[in-house]
Amino acid sequence: MEKRLIAQGPKNRQSYTVTLPLEWIKQQGLDKTKLVDLEIVGSKAIINITKEEQETKFIDGDKAENALMKILQSAYRLGINELNIKYSKPGIRKYVTDIVDTKLIGYEIIEHSKGRLKIKDITKESSEEFKIVLRRIFLLLIEMAGSPKEVDESDKNLKKLTNYCQRLLIKKGHLNHKKVPFYYMLLDQIEKLSDEYVWLYSSKVKNHNILKQLNRYLNETYEIFYKFNLEKFNKTQHDTFLLKRKLTGKGNIHMHNIARQLNTILGTVLIINFENV
Repeated sequence: MEKRLIAQGPKNRQSYTVTLPLEWIKQQGLDKTKLVDLEIVGSKAIINITKEEQETKFIDGDKAENALMKILQSAYRLGINELNIKYSKPGIRKYVTDIVDTKLIGYEIIEHSKGRLKIKDITKESSEEFKIVLRRIFLLLIEMAGSPKEVDESDKNLKKLTNYCQRLLIKKGHLNHKKVPFYYMLLDQIEKLSDEYVWLYSSKVKNHNILKQLNRYLNETYEIFYKFNLEKFNKTQHDTFLLKRKLTGKGNIHMHNIARQLNTILGTVLIINFENV
């Protein structure tokens, strides 16, 4: 949407204004009494709503007993700040506590009485954290790929950080808003890749030479993401494609899936780094 700048004030002290769409103003509940945050980032001027959403969600734990994991993670990723869960079935309180403790950074159970739990977000997220945590997720995946003894603990930590990054994307967005769905997709793909490593290391069928190849391609994918090089991308995406095809029907579905996921992740890496092509 193109907007014309409007000059304000005398010529020697002129500033410029631009109008905001009325429909957006109404959607955000803004008027002349409200404040917004203006951030200048390079050539971009970003307007953020300063008010924090205090959305509350009520959940019937008995009706959703088998879906609580997905419901809690979805609420967390959507940026909901408070959850109230009622329940009567035994075991639900412990199950919910385990989910909060192991998967949802910043969520805490602040009240619990008979048949009721209140969960609240006690953190203040920053959009700057996204870059830091995303790099940590990549490094954690590389670490777990080379350290089978720690794979379960690393996978648990990776899932917590992945949920947190997806929550940041929904609540805070990204400087390049067009890339938000692709960053979200990348995080989902990394989590699935982590699952494959967990299942691979728990299985008895392993080819250590191929595993070494896969781990090398994982490292190359990380390097391409943070320092994009078209020639290196071209070679690595082609190599993972050939390895994926070679492994089809060869006895270890998890090695095949790791090669397939790496090839898919490289496609997402390309979209995120497309300006560097």
